[in-house]
Amino acid sequence: MVQGLFIFVAATLVSAGVVPQPDGVVTETGSTVYFIELVPLALLAFQSGGQIVTSRLLGFNEVPTTVLTSVYCDVASDPKLLAPLKKNVKRNRRLGAIITLLIGGITGGWLSRSSAHMSSALWLGGAIKIAIAVSWSMWKAKSVHD
Repeated sequence: MVQGLFIFVAATLVSAGVVPQPDGVVTETGSTVYFIELVPLALLAFQSGGQIVTSRLLGFNEVPTTVLTSVYCDVASDPKLLAPLKKNVKRNRRLGAIITLLIGGITGGWLSRSSAHMSSALWLGGAIKIAIAVSWSMWKAKSVHD
């Protein structure tokens, strides 16, 4: 929930025009970065760190949730890469991470270049985080006797 709220705060800052959105042209000459532009980045970085820590606390060490390089390496070096679906759960999670990060990156890029702009990608990301948190809160724990 906290991760989703951080994204919502960043989205609010961008949507309200507090953080200026570039016109798509980025130049090194004469560009000035204002502190307010860094606030959403700090919020997103903090929630991203929380995402990594959460994945580790939940025991999903095989899925680094913010970068793909190590996942690609783990999939390519998996000795059971071609095993049936039910025989290699870690490979399945890794492939799922690759696919969902790819879809998310494409969606976010498309939204940020569309008339909806970057704030819509942030709102969508925050909504997904909150939906996941709500679904986890309703998840029934396994009984010790199961």
